[in-house]
This record gives sequence, structure tokens and C-alpha cells, in this order.
Amino acid sequence: MEEELFDKSLKRYLIRLGVYSSSVREEEEGVVIRMEDMISSLPEPLLCHILNFLTTEQAVRTSVLSSRWRHIWKLVPRLELDRADFRDNRDCTYFIDKFLAFQGKPYLREFKLTIDQGVFGFAVSRYDSCLGRVLDMRKLERFQVENKFGRGAFYDFRTQLTLSVCEALVCLKLHFVRLNEFESLSLPCLKIMFLEDVVMPCDAAAEELISCSPVLEVLKICLALSLKSFTLKRYLSLMDYYHFRSFEIASVAESLKVDIGVEFELMTDYLSEQKIIYNLLNNFSGVKYMTISWKTLQFIYNSPQTNFLPKFHGLTRLRVTICLNASSELLPIVLESCPNLKHLTLELLIHYPEVVIARLSTVLPRCLVSSLESVEMESPVTELATELDLARYFMKNSTTLKKLVLRLNQSSTGVKHKPGVLDQLIESPRLSSLCQLEVIPVVFFSLKVKEKAMQGGRSGTSGEDRISILPEPLLCHILTFLTTKESVRTSVLSSRWRDIWLWVPRLDLDQSDFSEENTCVSFIDKFLNFRGESYLRGFKLNTDHNDDDEGPSVEEACLMRVVNKCKIQHFEIKNYFGFCYLEMSLVFSMCDTLVSLKLSFVMMSDYDQSCSLPCLKTLHLEKVVFQSDEVAEALISSSPVLKDLKMSQSEYDSVQVLRVRSKSLKSFTLERADPDRVENSLETVVMDTPSLEYLNLINYQYTSFQIVSMSESVKFDIDVVLLSIICNFLSFVSHVRDMTISRRTLEFIYYHLEINRRSKFYGLARLRATMFSNSSPAMLPVILEACPNLKHLTLELVYHFLVTEGTSRLLNLLPPSLISSLESVEIESPITDKATELELVRYFLENSTRLEKIVLRLNQSCLRKHKPGFLKQLIEYPRCSGLCQFVILHC
Repeated sequence: MEEELFDKSLKRYLIRLGVYSSSVREEEEGVVIRMEDMISSLPEPLLCHILNFLTTEQAVRTSVLSSRWRHIWKLVPRLELDRADFRDNRDCTYFIDKFLAFQGKPYLREFKLTIDQGVFGFAVSRYDSCLGRVLDMRKLERFQVENKFGRGAFYDFRTQLTLSVCEALVCLKLHFVRLNEFESLSLPCLKIMFLEDVVMPCDAAAEELISCSPVLEVLKICLALSLKSFTLKRYLSLMDYYHFRSFEIASVAESLKVDIGVEFELMTDYLSEQKIIYNLLNNFSGVKYMTISWKTLQFIYNSPQTNFLPKFHGLTRLRVTICLNASSELLPIVLESCPNLKHLTLELLIHYPEVVIARLSTVLPRCLVSSLESVEMESPVTELATELDLARYFMKNSTTLKKLVLRLNQSSTGVKHKPGVLDQLIESPRLSSLCQLEVIPVVFFSLKVKEKAMQGGRSGTSGEDRISILPEPLLCHILTFLTTKESVRTSVLSSRWRDIWLWVPRLDLDQSDFSEENTCVSFIDKFLNFRGESYLRGFKLNTDHNDDDEGPSVEEACLMRVVNKCKIQHFEIKNYFGFCYLEMSLVFSMCDTLVSLKLSFVMMSDYDQSCSLPCLKTLHLEKVVFQSDEVAEALISSSPVLKDLKMSQSEYDSVQVLRVRSKSLKSFTLERADPDRVENSLETVVMDTPSLEYLNLINYQYTSFQIVSMSESVKFDIDVVLLSIICNFLSFVSHVRDMTISRRTLEFIYYHLEINRRSKFYGLARLRATMFSNSSPAMLPVILEACPNLKHLTLELVYHFLVTEGTSRLLNLLPPSLISSLESVEIESPITDKATELELVRYFLENSTRLEKIVLRLNQSCLRKHKPGFLKQLIEYPRCSGLCQFVILHC
């Protein structure tokens, strides 16, 4: 009976959401023909995790997608409900109760309920027991109740809530809630607490609520009746109309940030109020970062006496909102209270009518003389240009000022400065010779700046530029993603950008950008001399080396300086000429920081026996010429932490025996760059790589290939002409678990297996292979026969116009893998006239006893279509495995 009520409640919920239909067809069949749906094929835990980011309303909507999705929303350990989605409070609470009963106490992790408990919703008590059961969930981590009805009601319809022991609760957010008396309260894991318009049962309850949370980090309280003590780690914000009689901080963290936006009222007993404010601010005398609103400063400005601010000796960064009319009188007072201030941000407001204000004091605060480094001002454009007077005040009096940014907002006032006023500001004398002025209009307006001032490089005017206000280390990091040529171009943006590219610890050069080779070398040398050899971390050079002289290359000496004397981590040379190799000596004895080395068309003419590359992890060698086997072996063996090795052998290479000995190597790719030219071809490869996880062989014709050791989980990707080493090859891949084979390699294996059926891949569980579609019926059973324990098969069928005749039928041979192990098959094929791809699918459906899923991806690269009814016949074809699901995807 209860299940029927729950189903009815869910049905009403779906109808209100507009997603329920009695005519929805349930897809109970094992066949789905649709466009590709990558999400539904994911495992259920991952689907639940995806639904965890949706509201419960949105999660329930997914139940009508298919039978796979019908019940997944019930497994999501999260409830986010809105009372407005239900007919009444009874339906809402009943839905919550049944959901909790279905999942059980240990399951729910997060709960959020939005209520509009208004004048006509008198069933307030209905939620008491329901929310109590939610809080009783053992592993509940996040709990939020929001009553939208709020304070505008004629009656107090706050939601009643009783807190108790919540051992796993991390986040608690309550709005317009009345808390009942605490019996035994413990919140050992609570880190975040938001209490907005929450009524406490007594004054001591607030203190108890906070003190029972030993790891509380973030606390926000709005419109609470009482607040006595709390502990925070990083940030304190005091806002709105709090009237403290006493405010004491026993201890604070050194990194505490304070945001004060308290509006004080000028009381009859002014001296008492002044003392309260002084004691409040004095608690923060040691903080480093503070924000003060105009609400707080306004009391100081309107008071008869304005010299009672305490000293903030530890303050280095201050953000202040201040009225322009009061700025000339109040700003020196604020600065005087911050003797060690380094960074000041001013947000200037305007109160109409604008009045003539007093001149700025000639008494200079201590921070102007000794510490202030940067000032940022955001102000409306005013007729009296008060904001420009403030900027001039800092430029004229600050001895250590490095940067002044003035953001002007014309749209808020509609006023423009008088002609020439900004020009005068730009030309104003500055006490600090390092001072840089930037004027940034927040809203575009026409402004002509004198050419002389712009050429001086001490100011810039532009539209809103949010990148330029970032700190220099971050700008340098951004420029590391550009080439050096692109970085240098940024120097013309403004004076701020002029020298930043010089601080980028990376050079990415193209020799074609220079008039001659010596110019490029000179640029590199000057850069190293300017920044110091220890500064450079990354170096890349694209060269078109064509040096026919027999003497040593000018480039070589320069590059060896980069490699051996700099703290270089990433070094790359690309020689695009391709006929004349850039000659380099293998002298890396000093390069103990190199992490990545990439060389292209380089000749390694010499090597040092003491060569050591202790940090090298990535080594890519494209058509690199080694003079002997020893040079190649020395480079690899000198890298004890090498992870990724890629080698593309050149036709001029002298290496006959390549020995790859590395205990750390994870990935190895070996390619023949010119497969049609076999002179000086590599004959023997010897690999001793016990940690190898991926091996990729491309275009090689070996005489011998030996693997001394490798990881059990190694993956093979083979695209080679085997010829004489077919037996040798099959012996060392017989126990590989994961292998990808190209079409031509597969054909060599097939011809060998036709002659010798005893060769087996006993360890192979996953195979990806490419073959001609018309040759697949003959080849596939033979290949499967050699893989008795295969579980996952991926076939890519390709079409070739020369291989169209003589299509054979599939053999009646039933390989052991079809009967005992094969679980999934994926076939990607063009649509063909003879529908060979469909015959392959029918072969698996008819013979595989354990097949769980087969996916057919069809494309129209051959511009063909199946005859009418072909796909329907295939879908209705009987299957040997009752669990088999068949999916057709049109790519």
C-alpha cells in the first residue's frame, strides 16, 4: 500500500514537472537504434555522480529517457527540492520520507529544501519531524533549509528545527528558521555555517552552536539576535547594523582578512560610542589586509573629533570606499593610521550636490614617505576633477610609489573633464622616478593624449583592460604560452607591457624572423647576458640550417651555452631544412636540470662518457643522426628517470644495433622515417625495459628484435612489415594483454597462422585491428582462433577499390574465444553494397555465447546505402547470448 502511495506521489510529481506520459514506450528490448549516446553507456556510479550536480527535479526528469535511466535518480545520495513543485506540504514531506526509507540512514550525503511557508501555509509543524529524520542520517554532510517567505510576512512563519549530534555534517545553511533548544549538540566536522535571519532559543544558544564546531572555518550571520564568540581562520566580515557594546578578539591568525561595513549611529552619548568604535578597530591593529566601507568611515567623518583612529601597524593592503566630498579631509587621517601601508585601493563615490571641498592637508602621512608602492583609484568623472587632485597628491608626495592606476567612469555622471586637464595630470612632476601612471576609462570616451606624453611611456589610456592589472609574475606566466616574437609584440601595448617579455624565462625563436644567422645568435646571447644564464628555463629554436662551411657552426657554440650553462628544463631544436643537418656535440655534462629534450634533423657528432641527465623524462629524436651505436646508447642510459622515448631513424643514421636499457621507461615509439630507403637500416633492437607500459613500432624491417624484460601490462601498437622476424615477433607478444595491429601487420600474421595454427596469443584480452572489409570474412575466424582468451575486440574495416572482388563467406570455424570469453565487439565500417559489415555482426550474434554488447558504427564514406529491410532483419536476428545488447550508431 505504501509503495502504491509513493508511486502515486511520484506520478503527481512527474506530471507537475511536465515529463510524465502514459504513452511513453518502455524500451525493454535489447536493441536501440539512435544517434550516438555516449553518456548512457557510462557505468551507473558515474551517472549518479553526474546527476549529483542537478536538482532532484532535473534528476527525476531523466527517468523517462530509457529503461536504463528509470531508477538511477533514486541512487543519487542528494535531495534538492522546492516545495513549489508539489501540490501541498503533505506531498512534499511524504516524498522526502519515502526517499529516506528507500535509501536508508547511511546513504544520504546532501539535502536542500526551499520552502515558501506563507500566511496560508499553517502546517509548519509538518516539517519538524521530517527535517529531524534528515538530520538523523548518519553520513549527512550538507544541510540547507531556505524559507523564501521571509520577514515580509504578517506572522512569523519560521521553520522549526532541532539540531543534535551530526557527526559528518560539513556545511550548514539556514534561512528564516527558528532553532529549538539544544539537548546534546555536537558538530565535530562542521566547517561552513551560514545563519540568515535565524532565531536562537536564547542568548547562550549562539555561543553553544559555534563552540561545538571545533573545525569551523567560515561563518556568516545575518540578522541574528545574539552573537558572543566565534573562531575563524582566514576571513572576517562585519556588515550592516550591528551595535556592539563590546567586541573583543582574543587571538587571530596572521593571515586574517577583515572586511568592515558596519553602520554606526551618532548617539547622544558620543564619547561612549567613540570608545566602542575605537575598541572594535583596535582589535585589528595587527592584520595585514583590511577593507573599510563608507558606512564605517562616515561616522568618523561626521563626528566632532576625527583623530581617534588606532594605528594599524601591520596593515600592508587597504581597500577603502570613500565619498569624494570627504576625501580631502578624511584620506590623510586614514593614511596616518597605516604607517606601513604598501597597497591602497580607493573606490570614490559622489553625493549630490557636489560642493567645493577643502584642500588636501600638507602634513604627509608616514606611509607616503616610506612604504606606499601602488595606488588604484576608481572614480566617476566630476566637474571639479577632485579625483585628479587625489592622483596628483600621491604623485607629488609619495617617494616610493611605483604605480598609480586611475579608472574613470563617465557613464555614472555624464560629465567630461575640461580640455587639457588629463594632459596636465600626465605631465605633472612625480616625486618617485619609478612611478608609472595609467588612466583607464571604464566606459569608452574620446580622449586625445599628447604624443609627447605617449612617447614618454609613463602613461596609457585605453578601454577597460583587465589583463594589464594582473601582477607581473602572472603576466609572465601568460606570455610563456606565446612565442618570443608574439611576446615582444606585447611591448607596444602600454608602458606597463614594455619590459615584461624580458622577464619570461623562456625563448621560442624562429630563425626566419631574423635577417641572418648571426643576428639570431646575437639576440640569444644578449638575452642571456641581460637576464643571467641561471634565469632561462625553456628554449626552442626553429632553424633552416644550411651551412655548407666545414668550420664549426656559430649556432652550435650558442646552443651549447644554453644547454650547459643555463638552468634549462625544456630544450627543443627543429631544423626545417631537412638536407643539411645541424651538427651538435653531445656534451650535456653540466645539464642537471633538463626535463625535456626534443631534437629534429640534428647530427650528434660527439659524446661525453661522463654525460648525465638526472632529471630527463621526455626524449624525442626525429631524424637525429648518431655516428655510432655507442652515442645513441649513451644518451638513453644517461637518463635514469626517462619516461617517454620517441625515435624516428634517419636514412643517414649509422646505428646498426639499438640498445634501449632503462628501468624507468614507460613509453617507447620507434619509427622508420624513410621506409622505402633501406640503406643503413637498423638491423637489431635490444630492449631491457622492465617498467615499459606502451610500445609503438612503425615502418621498421628488423633482422632481430629482442625484449629482455618488460611490464606485464604493456600495450603494443604495431605497424611493421614482419617478413623474416614473424616467428620472433609472435613469441614475445604471445602473452601481451592489449594490442593494436595495423592492416598490413595483421595480414602477415594471418598468412603465418594459415601455415602454423599452433601459434597462440594466450594472454591477449583486448585487440584492436584494421582490415579490408572484403578480406575480413576469411581472416577474422583465423585471427580469433589464435586468441583463445580474448574479451574485447575492436575492428576498423576499410574500403579499397582494388579489393572488391572475390569476397568469401565466413568460415564455419568457431574459435574458443567466441564460446568462452568474448564479451564486447565494436565494429567501425563504411556502408558497402554487399553488406559485409552486417555479415560480420550476424556472425558474432549467432555464435558468441557470452557476448554482452556489440556496437556497429556506420559511415557513408563509400556513398552507399543498405537495401531496404537489411537493418531490420539484423535487429530481429536470433542471438546466442540472451544478455547481448546491439547498438547501431550512424557517424
